[in-house]
Amino acid sequence: MSTESKISPAFEPFLADSGEDGKREAIVIHQAPPIEGLPLRGRLRELKRRLDEVKEQAGLQKTVEQKVLTHYQQASRDLGYTKQPLKASTIGSSTLPVTTVEVTRKTLEALAE
Repeated sequence: MSTESKISPAFEPFLADSGEDGKREAIVIHQAPPIEGLPLRGRLRELKRRLDEVKEQAGLQKTVEQKVLTHYQQASRDLGYTKQPLKASTIGSSTLPVTTVEVTRKTLEALAE
């Protein structure tokens, strides 16, 4: 998948009036790999299976989130944002696959990677 398809076209007008280093806040939606399910048998078993699946998915999301944030922060430093690092934070105590980050024209492509 190309980085272009990962970046919303809404960023073009969103960043149009900012300079190369103008910071804007963006929302990143990351996706953990899918989990294989168990065969369905009875309501309680299904509820337990679903709860286990949600817990496992939350753990996978945290791993993906850390990977995305670490890569983005390193790319930001490589692009010259060492004195004023770009901010990044999780939403929902890492249970949601969503993070907020500051982006600039220079760092947007690095974020999509």
